[in-house]
Amino acid sequence: MKKHTFLLAATFISMLSTRISAQDSPLLYLVSDMASNGAAQITLHVDATVEVAYWDHNYLKVEIQVTQSNLSRVQLKSLAAMGFFKVEALGNAANLVVNMPSQLIPIQVNGMKPTNEMTFKITVPRYATVMHYGEATDLLVGK
Repeated sequence: MKKHTFLLAATFISMLSTRISAQDSPLLYLVSDMASNGAAQITLHVDATVEVAYWDHNYLKVEIQVTQSNLSRVQLKSLAAMGFFKVEALGNAANLVVNMPSQLIPIQVNGMKPTNEMTFKITVPRYATVMHYGEATDLLVGK
């Protein structure tokens, strides 16, 4: 009987820890690469918490994590498939502007305006400097 109780307790604890770790994962995680065009300055126009990292490659890597939202994971994936989280980079060797143009288009899902808390991690070439303009001003820079 003690063996069955122990197995039942172990199963319950493992289910509980799996549920807790699943809640820590982002609702949506997207990654994309894009050309840097040798830009000396990269300007970010995104409404998100921004983290910047540097590397020895000549292109940008963008990681977007939606950590909280009033939409479900399925709804967020549908918006991603429609290009709602698409990142664009426009510019030249002097300045490259990175933005999410679809974020400016007002949309509703089941009568609700999406309210998403996002982390925008961008990895850029070492020679570039990064500027951030947006409502969320948490800019973490490491070089």
